[in-house]
Amino acid sequence: MRVLVTGGTRGIGLATVRLFAGLDGCQLVVLANDFTDFPLQGENVQRDNFDLSQIDAIPKKVHEIGAIDVLVNNAGIYNGRPFSAYTTEDALRIHTVNYLAPMKLATEFVSQFPSSSPSRIINVTSVVAEIGGLDCPYTASKAALQNGTRALARQWGRLEICVNAVAPGIVEGTDVFNAIPAEVKQRLLAQTMDGKFATPDQVASVIFWLATGAPPSIKGATISINNGSHVS
Repeated sequence: MRVLVTGGTRGIGLATVRLFAGLDGCQLVVLANDFTDFPLQGENVQRDNFDLSQIDAIPKKVHEIGAIDVLVNNAGIYNGRPFSAYTTEDALRIHTVNYLAPMKLATEFVSQFPSSSPSRIINVTSVVAEIGGLDCPYTASKAALQNGTRALARQWGRLEICVNAVAPGIVEGTDVFNAIPAEVKQRLLAQTMDGKFATPDQVASVIFWLATGAPPSIKGATISINNGSHVS
């Protein structure tokens, strides 16, 4: 199995890479724009420094990487500020990295997926795609990716390509977690069923299952991981 994980150097991405690195026979490609303090080494872990905002360079990058079996679109940008504090350039960058780049990667890689076994695409969206959030460009990009997941699943489902998403709530130790004010964290923590936030390892375990153990009948699904904080 050959797996590509974007943004795999910290947080949810790093936890996901660790799981796949422990899978016998798995070859990993980690796509990120900063490998400072990246802890994993070995013949089965390939580092690829790339800026996903360079959307027009993605087809060439996909050609360089070659065929894969699993694509995990994890990379994203979160600034934690209202729309009034955004420049147009910053808002467009978030839209490009969080939505256009995952969709472009999926579209370019689909022709290289093997026909002998089901292939998997897992997109990391967010609970804010359903409930909204302060950071409007981030929220809009994650909502777009969640709906893009459904669209790709419908388009490629008959090709034995399973496209699904995970939608985490607040996850400890991530860039998003660190950007949220303490008083907001306390309010959100009180909404969970067990008084705990999810961890990167917990989210990674769902991504890993969707990539390796989920039945092929699961297509176009979004799995929420928020400790029941938004059950209606």
